[in-house]
Amino acid sequence: MRCDKLNLPGVYAMWLFRILIEPDAENGLDKPSQVMVDKTQSVPRTKVGEPFGRLSKENMQAVTRALAVFFGFAGAYLSSPPIHKYLMIR
Repeated sequence: MRCDKLNLPGVYAMWLFRILIEPDAENGLDKPSQVMVDKTQSVPRTKVGEPFGRLSKENMQAVTRALAVFFGFAGAYLSSPPIHKYLMIR
């Protein structure tokens, strides 16, 4: 069923957190894939397998932005002092 046919609150928001990556020569993927920002979890290093593709700079920026929105950092960043005041980075 198409997402726009579902009349459910939050269904559209879910798609903000799924970054679609189309296969190409640069990323090395065999089929369309998604970065599911809403399924973020920690995993022990021993459970991580070999890389099977890579993200372009533009796709990585999209993932970073989606993570900031999903975890609530985007609004906090806009309304709080620069983080370098806390980390002593100049």
